[in-house]
Amino acid sequence: PIIGLLAFANALVHASVLTPHPAYFSWGINGAVFLLSLLMVVIGGRVIPLFTRSGLGVQLKAPMPALDYTAIGSIWLLALLYLTNTIAYLAPSWIAALFVIASVVNAVRASRWFHPGVFAMPLVWSLHVAFWFVPLSLLLFALHYLGVDLSFATALHGLTAGAMGSLILAMIARVSLGHTGRPLKPSSWMAYAFGFIAAAGLVRLVGGAWPDGVLGAHRYALPAGLWALAYSIYIVFYHRMLFMPRPDGKPG
Repeated sequence: PIIGLLAFANALVHASVLTPHPAYFSWGINGAVFLLSLLMVVIGGRVIPLFTRSGLGVQLKAPMPALDYTAIGSIWLLALLYLTNTIAYLAPSWIAALFVIASVVNAVRASRWFHPGVFAMPLVWSLHVAFWFVPLSLLLFALHYLGVDLSFATALHGLTAGAMGSLILAMIARVSLGHTGRPLKPSSWMAYAFGFIAAAGLVRLVGGAWPDGVLGAHRYALPAGLWALAYSIYIVFYHRMLFMPRPDGKPG
């Protein structure tokens, strides 16, 4: 269903050019961002506690099905509201309330996966840091709809530049090792890469929230540079293993 809805979102973007309805563009873009956020919430809820338990050899708090369903359901609802533009017919206070609920339940859910030992393992803490951009961004959306001087685009970049950018790097850094038959021990430089990509998301949010602040005209160039630096480090330290056969001789 999610892949089908993403295709529909893509079709809306094309329709915004091919038809006299440019508003379809924002329907498709915003709907797609929340559909991808849904994937982060679903898959993150599976792999982050799993990797935390297996990496640290610890037991975490038991899952709470009601909390999980509420966290995932709230993002499903937001995705459908934006994809169908039903959001335009709701009062801002109701939209803000929905975002607050989504933010709180996802924050509580993420806090239950945490263990202090994660800070010793970059492949684990990077996932936790990345996921926290989700409740943070949802809270920024709530503030936007409550009338705070915070643009919709800034909150949206919390999900894209922040959560997506960080989670993608954290996941590919891990699976590139595991799926090429190598130990889950990345170069120490990857810890810097994880820090740079998280900083890129935070700087983008700060620059968007305070456009006249200390960052000034650098509020876009600086996070873009940090983003490029983070992924460049990944390319430098992973490109050879991605082009070479597995050391254990297995296919893949």
